[in-house]
Amino acid sequence: MTELKKPTKTILIIDDQAEFRRIYGNRLGSDDRQVLSAGSGALGLEIMRKKHIDLVILDLLMPEMSGEEVLHAMQMDPDLKDIPVIIFSIFDQRPKLEELRSLGVKNELIGAKSYMVKGLVTPNEVLTEIKKLTGE
Repeated sequence: MTELKKPTKTILIIDDQAEFRRIYGNRLGSDDRQVLSAGSGALGLEIMRKKHIDLVILDLLMPEMSGEEVLHAMQMDPDLKDIPVIIFSIFDQRPKLEELRSLGVKNELIGAKSYMVKGLVTPNEVLTEIKKLTGE
């Protein structure tokens, strides 16, 4: 009898686009990695507070609660502030973030571990970044 292996890492995708959550959830899930998803920032925070999450993939542009607001809430919560976050957005703000970092400016986006632009990276590149940030 084959024993089912329990996932060792849990990834949470927070994005208001169901198709994005489905595609990336299917691609990033594996025997070693469980993928959960939330269609809103508020639901994402609720999941993080109830389950152990190893990494968050976060969209910035969402209705009701933006990705920046989620990052701010995470940074204010001692139980969530150390969870690595990959910002995955349609808008490329990386040059502006690097400029702010070099000037010593702090804001919620600078707290993210990685910033990837939708449409410019493949699921395999996202997977490589996840492995790097979670030590897989």
